[in-house]
Amino acid sequence: MLKGRVDVEARRRLVLDEENRRLCHNQKCLEGQVTECAGLLDSYKKIITKYFLGFDKALLALGELKKDPLMVDLIGAGISC
Repeated sequence: MLKGRVDVEARRRLVLDEENRRLCHNQKCLEGQVTECAGLLDSYKKIITKYFLGFDKALLALGELKKDPLMVDLIGAGISC
């Protein structure tokens, strides 16, 4: 009877050890994915920041062009750039 319990406990321990290894592997994979996503997020933030910095400059340039009398004449004539 005791030998049977020891065998059951040994098998149970093996199953739990395997489950633990599987969970550790999954955790490492997920940590890698989180790190990769964090890197992508940082890249996207940089791209968006550059885009908006360029967009602000373009808006300033358009504002200056609208002040130009020649541009006002062109816009008034229905010519768009």
